[in-house]
Amino acid sequence: MIAAAAGSAARSVVAAMVDTAATGDRIRTLAEFRRFVDSWHEFYLMAGTAAVTLAGLLFIALSLHMDVLVEERFKALLVVARNTLGSFVLVLIVSLMMLVPDQSPRLVGTLMTAFATVFLILMLREALGAIHHHHEDFSRAQVRRRLIFPLVGYAMLVLVGLSVRAGVIEMLFLNISIFCMLLANGTWSAWDIMVRVGRAKERAKREGA
Repeated sequence: MIAAAAGSAARSVVAAMVDTAATGDRIRTLAEFRRFVDSWHEFYLMAGTAAVTLAGLLFIALSLHMDVLVEERFKALLVVARNTLGSFVLVLIVSLMMLVPDQSPRLVGTLMTAFATVFLILMLREALGAIHHHHEDFSRAQVRRRLIFPLVGYAMLVLVGLSVRAGVIEMLFLNISIFCMLLANGTWSAWDIMVRVGRAKERAKREGA
């Protein structure tokens, strides 16, 4: 009986030690993840600020030509504009999400994957219809070129989210390339929209004169 009691006590002690060690590892890993994310505070703050600023400038650019963009012949341009705005919004959402304190890798990875997947699906639905539209000031090749970068960026964000959820937090370094690609392509797309629609309006004015 004494031996059985001693064995039971020993097993309880070992189990307690294992639980304590496992809990300690989880806490250490979670603490490391939070320190890692906190060290990126300025990056995500700057990325979110840039995204919301560029989104505001895009609204101004679109408002100057909204009378033309609603026309059916400029449907592809409107799709590019919506996806450009979507790129800015997704960068802003991910930046805000990464600035929330005391998160876990699983939560961050799940939310990043979910948001990127939604934006990817919405973009694909619009892009499939827009790439067949052609306008002399904005060809199908130009539409594809402006839409391919957000497509790649969203897919990469899905990959990053899944990796972070699995505990590979180093994949967050890819957000540098993803954010730069989305912001740069979005800025260039906004410029293209403004200039090309302006040219089309000017030509229509000359032809009508």
